[in-house]
Amino acid sequence: ERGSTDVHVTHGDKTGDWSYLLETVQRSARGFKDIDRSNRDTGFDIEDYVGKLRWQGNRQSVTAKLQYSEETSNASYLGLTDADFERDPDRRYGLSSIDQMNNEHYSVNLTHQFAWTDSLSSTATLYHNWFERNWFKLDGGGSFVDDANDGDANAQGILDGAVDVTDLDYKNNNREYVSEGVQVNFDLDLGAHQLAFGTRYHEDEMDRFQPVDVYDQVNGSLVFQNTVAPTGSNNRFETGEALSFWVLDKWQATDRLNLNFALRYEDVETSRTQYADATRATI
Repeated sequence: ERGSTDVHVTHGDKTGDWSYLLETVQRSARGFKDIDRSNRDTGFDIEDYVGKLRWQGNRQSVTAKLQYSEETSNASYLGLTDADFERDPDRRYGLSSIDQMNNEHYSVNLTHQFAWTDSLSSTATLYHNWFERNWFKLDGGGSFVDDANDGDANAQGILDGAVDVTDLDYKNNNREYVSEGVQVNFDLDLGAHQLAFGTRYHEDEMDRFQPVDVYDQVNGSLVFQNTVAPTGSNNRFETGEALSFWVLDKWQATDRLNLNFALRYEDVETSRTQYADATRATI
């Protein structure tokens, strides 16, 4: 009844200068809570896939990594009143029956390593990450719990599904993130001094578009009414750019004394635009 699945599979091989690895994780569970007047479980489903391909030369190597994952979780912020928790901590109110989080993520990574000499090597990395999530859930439901804890019978009736209520806001907490960049680092062996120096250029962005679906609770059931388009902080686009340089020195001064020195410079520029309409024609 409360079953779960957890699978981890890997497969890899090497032929000459080439090697590869394929890996997946599959997890699912039905959850342990029961939602009033609903047959939806409170569990999750997660799929994660990774693929790696590597070429190994005489003095250099190139590694490519691809990753994709997705998740659906019937999770909620809405808790219970003190009295209801004492009676059944595994209960969930019907107001949270449609709460659900959906995530999706992929990444690409390409790394080149090169040995210039016996004492000097470099590592260059290109990367791109994309992540999107939407946690659709009741907004402001905690006020019913607080009022019921204070003895408000009407609030308790709403939580129990016995009292009708209008204008329940279910917010699409919907965000999309992108980050990408390039990094180059050199390692130099000078005996007592182990130096590292390099640079990185990074860009990222966040797109937040969070409409609200309005429901009424009628006879214990949630009835959709309309969608409110997002504005202001719920409809915004942010960007960031960063350029950094660094120098590190690990100095073995004596057999018993190791000193670490670091110098880093970073320049960061950010921007944020909030929109007044769903088409993003007005800011």
